[in-house]
Amino acid sequence: MAIPRPPSPHRRLRLCAYLTAVLVIPGVALVFGLLPASAATAGPITGIAGKCVDVAGAGAANGTAVQLYACNGTGAQQWTLSGSTIVNANSGRCLDVAGASTANGAKVQIYDCNSTSAQSWSYANGELVNSGSGKCLDVTGQSSADGTRLQIWSCTGAGNQLWSPSGGTPPTTPPTTPPTTRPSGSFTAAQVLAGVQRNMTTAKQVNSKPHINTMTRAQNVNVYQVATGVYAYGSSLAVDDDGVDPDPDPDHQDQTTFQDSNGQSLGAHHVPFYVLGDDCWDGTSPCPHFFYKEHNITGRQFALMFYNGKCIGAIFGDTQTGNNQTTSENDSRELGEASVEAASLLGIPSSGTTGGVDSGVTVVIFSGSSWVVNGTNANLNTNAQALVTNALNSLGTSMGL
Repeated sequence: MAIPRPPSPHRRLRLCAYLTAVLVIPGVALVFGLLPASAATAGPITGIAGKCVDVAGAGAANGTAVQLYACNGTGAQQWTLSGSTIVNANSGRCLDVAGASTANGAKVQIYDCNSTSAQSWSYANGELVNSGSGKCLDVTGQSSADGTRLQIWSCTGAGNQLWSPSGGTPPTTPPTTPPTTRPSGSFTAAQVLAGVQRNMTTAKQVNSKPHINTMTRAQNVNVYQVATGVYAYGSSLAVDDDGVDPDPDPDHQDQTTFQDSNGQSLGAHHVPFYVLGDDCWDGTSPCPHFFYKEHNITGRQFALMFYNGKCIGAIFGDTQTGNNQTTSENDSRELGEASVEAASLLGIPSSGTTGGVDSGVTVVIFSGSSWVVNGTNANLNTNAQALVTNALNSLGTSMGL
Protein backbone atom coordinates (compact mmCIF):
# COMPACT_ATOMS: atom_id res chain seq x y z
CA MET A 1 0.00 0.00 0.00
CA ALA A 2 1.27 3.42 -0.81
CA ILE A 3 2.65 5.37 2.12
CA PRO A 4 0.80 8.62 2.92
CA ARG A 5 2.37 11.77 1.53
CA PRO A 6 1.37 15.17 0.23
CA PRO A 7 0.36 15.08 -3.42
CA SER A 8 2.59 16.66 -6.04
CA PRO A 9 1.09 19.74 -7.75
CA HIS A 10 0.77 17.86 -11.01
CA ARG A 11 -0.92 14.76 -9.70
CA ARG A 12 -3.41 16.87 -7.85
CA LEU A 13 -3.59 13.87 -5.50
CA ARG A 14 -1.98 10.76 -6.58
CA LEU A 15 -0.89 7.49 -5.09
CA CYS A 16 -2.15 4.78 -7.28
CA ALA A 17 -5.21 4.75 -9.23
CA TYR A 18 -6.53 4.21 -12.62
CA LEU A 19 -6.77 3.59 -16.28
CA THR A 20 -9.68 2.79 -18.49
CA ALA A 21 -10.44 -0.10 -20.67
CA VAL A 22 -7.36 -1.97 -21.32
CA LEU A 23 -7.05 -3.49 -24.68
CA VAL A 24 -3.70 -4.32 -25.74
CA ILE A 25 -2.94 -5.22 -29.15
CA PRO A 26 0.52 -6.48 -28.64
CA GLY A 27 2.45 -8.71 -30.89
CA VAL A 28 0.47 -11.60 -29.48
CA ALA A 29 -2.22 -10.98 -32.01
CA LEU A 30 -2.75 -13.44 -34.83
CA VAL A 31 0.70 -13.15 -36.28
CA PHE A 32 2.11 -15.68 -38.70
CA GLY A 33 5.63 -14.23 -38.65
CA LEU A 34 7.10 -11.86 -41.19
CA LEU A 35 10.40 -13.45 -42.04
CA PRO A 36 12.67 -16.16 -40.67
CA ALA A 37 15.13 -15.00 -38.04
CA SER A 38 17.92 -15.06 -40.58
CA ALA A 39 16.22 -12.18 -42.41
CA ALA A 40 16.07 -9.95 -39.34
CA THR A 41 18.59 -7.42 -40.65
CA ALA A 42 17.99 -3.87 -41.79
CA GLY A 43 17.27 -3.38 -45.46
CA PRO A 44 14.84 -1.73 -47.89
CA ILE A 45 11.30 -2.86 -48.64
CA THR A 46 10.60 -2.37 -52.34
CA GLY A 47 7.24 -2.18 -54.03
CA ILE A 48 5.53 -0.81 -57.11
CA ALA A 49 7.90 0.63 -59.74
CA GLY A 50 10.84 -0.65 -57.67
CA LYS A 51 10.42 2.17 -55.16
CA CYS A 52 10.98 1.95 -51.43
CA VAL A 53 8.96 2.23 -48.24
CA ASP A 54 10.25 5.56 -46.89
CA VAL A 55 9.79 7.73 -43.78
CA ALA A 56 8.86 11.21 -45.02
CA GLY A 57 11.68 13.71 -44.65
CA ALA A 58 13.76 11.10 -42.81
CA GLY A 59 11.69 12.11 -39.75
CA ALA A 60 12.02 10.34 -36.43
CA ALA A 61 9.00 11.74 -34.57
CA ASN A 62 5.91 9.76 -33.63
CA GLY A 63 3.29 10.13 -36.34
CA THR A 64 5.70 10.82 -39.21
CA ALA A 65 4.12 9.68 -42.48
CA VAL A 66 5.34 6.61 -44.32
CA GLN A 67 5.36 6.95 -48.10
CA LEU A 68 6.63 5.51 -51.38
CA TYR A 69 9.87 7.06 -52.64
CA ALA A 70 12.74 6.34 -55.01
CA CYS A 71 15.24 4.09 -53.25
CA ASN A 72 18.27 6.03 -51.99
CA GLY A 73 19.87 3.81 -49.35
CA THR A 74 19.23 6.19 -46.46
CA GLY A 75 18.19 5.14 -42.96
CA ALA A 76 14.69 6.41 -43.68
CA GLN A 77 14.34 3.41 -46.01
CA GLN A 78 16.05 0.78 -43.89
CA TRP A 79 13.75 -1.60 -42.03
CA THR A 80 14.27 -4.57 -39.76
CA LEU A 81 11.67 -7.30 -40.16
CA SER A 82 11.68 -9.81 -37.34
CA GLY A 83 8.82 -11.67 -35.76
CA SER A 84 5.76 -9.48 -36.32
CA THR A 85 7.17 -5.95 -36.24
CA ILE A 86 8.81 -3.73 -38.86
CA VAL A 87 11.28 -1.29 -37.28
CA ASN A 88 12.77 1.73 -39.03
CA ALA A 89 16.55 1.83 -38.61
CA ASN A 90 16.79 5.63 -38.58
CA SER A 91 14.21 6.31 -35.87
CA GLY A 92 13.95 3.00 -34.03
CA ARG A 93 10.17 3.31 -34.32
CA CYS A 94 7.72 0.79 -35.70
CA LEU A 95 5.54 0.72 -38.81
CA ASP A 96 2.13 1.57 -37.32
CA VAL A 97 -1.45 2.02 -38.48
CA ALA A 98 -2.56 5.44 -37.25
CA GLY A 99 -5.04 5.26 -34.40
CA ALA A 100 -5.05 1.44 -34.62
CA SER A 101 -7.73 1.94 -37.27
CA THR A 102 -9.04 -1.02 -39.22
CA ALA A 103 -10.73 1.06 -41.94
CA ASN A 104 -9.74 1.10 -45.58
CA GLY A 105 -7.58 4.16 -46.17
CA ALA A 106 -6.16 4.33 -42.65
CA LYS A 107 -2.74 5.93 -42.94
CA VAL A 108 0.52 4.25 -42.04
CA GLN A 109 3.12 6.05 -39.92
CA ILE A 110 6.01 5.38 -37.55
CA TYR A 111 5.35 5.25 -33.83
CA ASP A 112 7.02 4.08 -30.62
CA CYS A 113 7.02 0.28 -30.68
CA ASN A 114 4.31 -0.96 -28.32
CA SER A 115 3.50 -4.55 -29.34
CA THR A 116 -0.05 -3.69 -30.38
CA SER A 117 -1.77 -5.24 -33.39
CA ALA A 118 -1.56 -1.87 -35.16
CA GLN A 119 2.17 -2.71 -35.45
CA SER A 120 1.85 -6.43 -36.08
CA TRP A 121 2.41 -7.63 -39.67
CA SER A 122 2.63 -10.94 -41.50
CA TYR A 123 4.28 -11.53 -44.88
CA ALA A 124 3.04 -14.07 -47.42
CA ASN A 125 2.78 -14.18 -51.21
CA GLY A 126 4.28 -10.72 -51.44
CA GLU A 127 1.71 -9.06 -49.21
CA LEU A 128 2.33 -7.35 -45.87
CA VAL A 129 -0.86 -7.93 -43.89
CA ASN A 130 -1.66 -5.94 -40.75
CA SER A 131 -2.82 -8.33 -38.03
CA GLY A 132 -5.16 -5.85 -36.35
CA SER A 133 -7.25 -5.30 -39.46
CA GLY A 134 -6.46 -8.19 -41.79
CA LYS A 135 -5.74 -5.57 -44.46
CA CYS A 136 -2.73 -5.04 -46.69
CA LEU A 137 -0.03 -2.39 -46.85
CA ASP A 138 -1.15 -0.41 -49.89
CA VAL A 139 0.12 2.48 -52.03
CA THR A 140 -2.72 4.99 -52.26
CA GLY A 141 -4.43 5.12 -55.64
CA GLN A 142 -1.99 2.59 -57.14
CA SER A 143 0.30 5.54 -57.79
CA SER A 144 4.05 5.13 -58.23
CA ALA A 145 4.83 8.82 -57.70
CA ASP A 146 7.40 9.81 -55.08
CA GLY A 147 5.70 10.91 -51.88
CA THR A 148 2.56 8.81 -52.31
CA ARG A 149 1.27 7.99 -48.83
CA LEU A 150 1.02 4.37 -47.70
CA GLN A 151 -2.19 3.09 -46.13
CA ILE A 152 -4.01 -0.15 -45.36
CA TRP A 153 -6.65 -1.52 -47.72
CA SER A 154 -8.54 -4.74 -48.28
CA CYS A 155 -6.12 -7.17 -49.90
CA THR A 156 -6.51 -7.41 -53.67
CA GLY A 157 -3.23 -8.88 -54.89
CA ALA A 158 -2.66 -5.82 -57.08
CA GLY A 159 0.84 -4.50 -57.71
CA ASN A 160 0.45 -1.61 -55.27
CA GLN A 161 0.13 -4.18 -52.47
CA LEU A 162 3.09 -6.39 -53.38
CA TRP A 163 6.33 -5.91 -51.48
CA SER A 164 9.76 -7.41 -51.34
CA PRO A 165 11.66 -7.13 -48.06
CA SER A 166 15.43 -6.69 -48.29
CA GLY A 167 15.21 -4.95 -51.63
CA GLY A 168 14.38 -7.85 -53.92
CA THR A 169 11.94 -7.73 -56.80
CA PRO A 170 8.34 -7.93 -55.54
CA PRO A 171 6.17 -10.76 -56.87
CA THR A 172 4.06 -9.80 -59.86
CA THR A 173 1.31 -12.36 -59.41
CA PRO A 174 -1.42 -12.25 -56.79
CA PRO A 175 -1.66 -14.84 -54.01
CA THR A 176 -3.10 -18.17 -55.01
CA THR A 177 -5.49 -18.00 -52.06
CA PRO A 178 -7.19 -15.02 -50.42
CA PRO A 179 -5.14 -13.58 -47.54
CA THR A 180 -6.25 -14.49 -44.07
CA THR A 181 -8.11 -11.73 -42.23
CA ARG A 182 -9.41 -12.63 -38.79
CA PRO A 183 -10.41 -16.12 -37.72
CA SER A 184 -14.05 -16.59 -36.77
CA GLY A 185 -14.66 -15.26 -33.27
CA SER A 186 -11.75 -12.84 -33.34
CA PHE A 187 -12.34 -9.20 -32.46
CA THR A 188 -10.27 -6.06 -32.87
CA ALA A 189 -9.57 -3.68 -30.03
CA ALA A 190 -11.74 -1.05 -31.68
CA GLN A 191 -14.69 -3.43 -31.87
CA VAL A 192 -14.37 -4.47 -28.26
CA LEU A 193 -13.96 -0.93 -26.99
CA ALA A 194 -17.10 0.11 -28.87
CA GLY A 195 -18.95 -2.82 -27.29
CA VAL A 196 -17.69 -1.89 -23.83
CA GLN A 197 -18.84 1.69 -24.27
CA ARG A 198 -22.29 0.56 -25.41
CA ASN A 199 -22.58 -1.47 -22.23
CA MET A 200 -21.58 1.35 -19.90
CA THR A 201 -25.21 2.15 -19.11
CA THR A 202 -27.04 3.15 -15.95
CA ALA A 203 -28.60 -0.31 -15.76
CA LYS A 204 -25.14 -1.89 -15.57
CA GLN A 205 -23.57 0.61 -13.16
CA VAL A 206 -22.01 -1.10 -10.13
CA ASN A 207 -21.41 1.86 -7.82
CA SER A 208 -24.23 3.92 -6.32
CA LYS A 209 -21.92 6.83 -5.43
CA PRO A 210 -19.55 8.40 -7.98
CA HIS A 211 -15.80 7.99 -7.89
CA ILE A 212 -13.30 10.84 -8.12
CA ASN A 213 -11.24 11.48 -11.25
CA THR A 214 -7.69 11.44 -9.87
CA MET A 215 -6.47 14.20 -12.17
CA THR A 216 -9.41 16.62 -12.29
CA ARG A 217 -11.01 15.84 -8.91
CA ALA A 218 -14.45 15.76 -10.53
CA GLN A 219 -16.81 13.24 -8.97
CA ASN A 220 -18.00 11.78 -12.26
CA VAL A 221 -16.37 8.36 -12.63
CA ASN A 222 -18.53 5.24 -12.59
CA VAL A 223 -17.84 1.53 -12.92
CA TYR A 224 -19.95 -0.80 -15.06
CA GLN A 225 -20.28 -4.55 -15.33
CA VAL A 226 -20.06 -4.86 -19.12
CA ALA A 227 -20.09 -8.68 -19.11
CA THR A 228 -20.17 -11.39 -16.46
CA GLY A 229 -17.19 -10.76 -14.21
CA VAL A 230 -15.85 -7.92 -16.34
CA TYR A 231 -15.81 -4.33 -15.03
CA ALA A 232 -15.02 -1.13 -16.93
CA TYR A 233 -14.57 2.53 -16.19
CA GLY A 234 -13.33 5.63 -17.97
CA SER A 235 -11.25 8.29 -16.30
CA SER A 236 -7.89 10.04 -16.27
CA LEU A 237 -4.41 8.61 -16.10
CA ALA A 238 -2.32 10.09 -13.34
CA VAL A 239 1.16 8.58 -13.48
CA ASP A 240 2.20 6.31 -10.61
CA ASP A 241 6.00 6.01 -10.45
CA ASP A 242 6.15 4.02 -7.21
CA GLY A 243 7.92 0.69 -6.74
CA VAL A 244 11.40 -0.74 -7.07
CA ASP A 245 12.38 1.24 -10.16
CA PRO A 246 14.18 4.48 -9.21
CA ASP A 247 12.48 7.70 -10.25
CA PRO A 248 13.41 11.40 -9.86
CA ASP A 249 9.93 12.28 -8.57
CA PRO A 250 10.41 13.68 -5.03
CA ASP A 251 7.20 11.89 -4.00
CA HIS A 252 8.46 8.50 -5.22
CA GLN A 253 7.91 5.56 -2.89
CA ASP A 254 9.80 2.28 -3.21
CA GLN A 255 6.82 0.06 -2.45
CA THR A 256 3.64 -1.02 -4.21
CA THR A 257 0.67 -2.70 -2.58
CA PHE A 258 1.10 -5.87 -4.63
CA GLN A 259 4.25 -7.76 -5.55
CA ASP A 260 5.51 -9.91 -8.38
CA SER A 261 5.64 -13.70 -8.06
CA ASN A 262 9.01 -13.43 -6.28
CA GLY A 263 7.57 -11.14 -3.60
CA GLN A 264 9.25 -7.99 -4.92
CA SER A 265 7.38 -4.68 -5.23
CA LEU A 266 6.51 -3.85 -8.82
CA GLY A 267 8.62 -1.58 -10.99
CA ALA A 268 6.52 1.23 -12.46
CA HIS A 269 8.98 1.71 -15.34
CA HIS A 270 8.77 -1.93 -16.42
CA VAL A 271 5.32 -3.20 -15.44
CA PRO A 272 2.07 -1.74 -16.80
CA PHE A 273 -0.22 -1.62 -13.79
CA TYR A 274 -3.38 0.21 -12.79
CA VAL A 275 -4.54 1.47 -9.39
CA LEU A 276 -7.78 0.97 -7.42
CA GLY A 277 -8.97 2.19 -4.02
CA ASP A 278 -7.41 0.44 -1.04
CA ASP A 279 -10.62 0.03 0.93
CA CYS A 280 -14.29 1.03 1.04
CA TRP A 281 -14.21 4.74 1.80
CA ASP A 282 -17.72 4.56 3.25
CA GLY A 283 -16.86 1.76 5.67
CA THR A 284 -20.00 -0.21 4.80
CA SER A 285 -20.76 -3.49 3.08
CA PRO A 286 -21.78 -3.75 0.35
CA CYS A 287 -19.74 -0.69 -0.54
CA PRO A 288 -21.59 2.08 -2.41
CA HIS A 289 -18.36 2.65 -4.32
CA PHE A 290 -16.61 0.01 -6.40
CA PHE A 291 -14.43 -1.97 -3.96
CA TYR A 292 -12.28 -4.60 -5.64
CA LYS A 293 -12.47 -7.17 -2.83
CA GLU A 294 -16.23 -7.46 -3.33
CA HIS A 295 -15.79 -8.41 -6.99
CA ASN A 296 -13.30 -11.30 -6.98
CA ILE A 297 -10.38 -9.01 -7.88
CA THR A 298 -6.93 -9.34 -6.36
CA GLY A 299 -3.35 -8.28 -6.96
CA ARG A 300 -2.02 -8.71 -10.53
CA GLN A 301 -5.58 -8.97 -11.89
CA PHE A 302 -5.51 -8.55 -15.66
CA ALA A 303 -7.15 -5.61 -17.42
CA LEU A 304 -7.32 -4.12 -20.87
CA MET A 305 -6.53 -0.43 -21.14
CA PHE A 306 -7.58 1.75 -24.07
CA TYR A 307 -6.51 5.24 -25.05
CA ASN A 308 -6.48 7.14 -28.32
CA GLY A 309 -6.64 4.07 -30.55
CA LYS A 310 -4.20 2.01 -28.52
CA CYS A 311 -4.92 -1.01 -26.36
CA ILE A 312 -2.62 -2.75 -23.87
CA GLY A 313 -2.71 -5.38 -21.17
CA ALA A 314 -2.08 -4.31 -17.56
CA ILE A 315 -2.27 -5.71 -14.05
CA PHE A 316 -3.63 -4.46 -10.73
CA GLY A 317 -0.48 -3.31 -8.98
CA ASP A 318 -1.10 -0.56 -6.44
CA THR A 319 -3.87 0.99 -4.36
CA GLN A 320 -5.06 4.47 -3.60
CA THR A 321 -5.02 5.84 -0.05
CA GLY A 322 -6.97 3.92 2.56
CA ASN A 323 -9.05 5.37 5.37
CA ASN A 324 -6.29 4.60 7.87
CA GLN A 325 -3.91 6.88 5.99
CA THR A 326 -3.85 10.60 6.60
CA THR A 327 -2.80 12.15 3.33
CA SER A 328 -4.11 15.50 2.12
CA GLU A 329 -6.89 15.12 -0.42
CA ASN A 330 -6.22 11.60 -1.67
CA ASP A 331 -8.68 8.86 -0.80
CA SER A 332 -9.83 5.45 -1.94
CA ARG A 333 -12.73 6.82 -3.99
CA GLU A 334 -10.30 7.88 -6.70
CA LEU A 335 -10.03 6.13 -10.06
CA GLY A 336 -7.59 7.18 -12.76
CA GLU A 337 -3.98 6.25 -12.05
CA ALA A 338 -1.56 3.83 -13.68
CA SER A 339 2.15 3.17 -13.89
CA VAL A 340 4.84 4.88 -15.93
CA GLU A 341 5.02 1.86 -18.26
CA ALA A 342 1.25 1.79 -18.80
CA ALA A 343 1.27 5.47 -19.73
CA SER A 344 4.21 4.96 -22.07
CA LEU A 345 2.60 2.03 -23.88
CA LEU A 346 -0.57 4.07 -24.36
CA GLY A 347 1.32 7.05 -25.76
CA ILE A 348 0.59 9.24 -22.73
CA PRO A 349 3.28 11.54 -21.24
CA SER A 350 4.75 9.29 -18.57
CA SER A 351 6.54 11.58 -16.11
CA GLY A 352 5.33 11.14 -12.54
CA THR A 353 5.44 14.91 -12.01
CA THR A 354 4.35 16.38 -15.35
CA GLY A 355 2.73 13.50 -17.25
CA GLY A 356 -0.74 12.01 -17.48
CA VAL A 357 -4.04 12.93 -19.10
CA ASP A 358 -7.28 14.21 -17.59
CA SER A 359 -9.63 11.88 -19.48
CA GLY A 360 -10.03 9.41 -22.32
CA VAL A 361 -8.66 6.24 -20.71
CA THR A 362 -10.83 3.16 -20.43
CA VAL A 363 -9.91 0.31 -18.11
CA VAL A 364 -11.55 -3.11 -18.41
CA ILE A 365 -10.88 -5.50 -15.53
CA PHE A 366 -11.29 -9.28 -15.86
CA SER A 367 -12.09 -10.79 -12.46
CA GLY A 368 -11.42 -14.31 -11.22
CA SER A 369 -8.35 -16.42 -10.54
CA SER A 370 -7.87 -17.42 -14.18
CA TRP A 371 -7.11 -13.79 -15.04
CA VAL A 372 -4.38 -13.25 -12.44
CA VAL A 373 -1.04 -12.68 -14.18
CA ASN A 374 2.02 -14.40 -12.73
CA GLY A 375 5.62 -13.44 -13.33
CA THR A 376 8.47 -11.19 -12.25
CA ASN A 377 9.25 -7.58 -12.93
CA ALA A 378 11.32 -8.81 -15.87
CA ASN A 379 8.45 -10.55 -17.68
CA LEU A 380 5.11 -9.36 -16.27
CA ASN A 381 4.74 -6.89 -19.14
CA THR A 382 5.26 -9.64 -21.71
CA ASN A 383 2.90 -11.98 -19.85
CA ALA A 384 0.19 -9.32 -19.67
CA GLN A 385 0.43 -8.48 -23.37
CA ALA A 386 0.22 -12.18 -24.20
CA LEU A 387 -3.30 -12.23 -22.75
CA VAL A 388 -4.64 -9.33 -24.82
CA THR A 389 -5.88 -11.26 -27.84
CA ASN A 390 -7.59 -13.86 -25.65
CA ALA A 391 -9.16 -11.11 -23.56
CA LEU A 392 -10.49 -9.28 -26.61
CA ASN A 393 -11.95 -12.43 -28.08
CA SER A 394 -13.43 -13.58 -24.78
CA LEU A 395 -15.05 -10.23 -24.09
CA GLY A 396 -16.21 -9.75 -27.67
CA THR A 397 -17.94 -13.10 -27.54
CA SER A 398 -19.45 -12.42 -24.10
CA MET A 399 -20.90 -9.12 -25.31
CA GLY A 400 -22.35 -10.78 -28.42
CA LEU A 401 -20.37 -8.68 -30.91
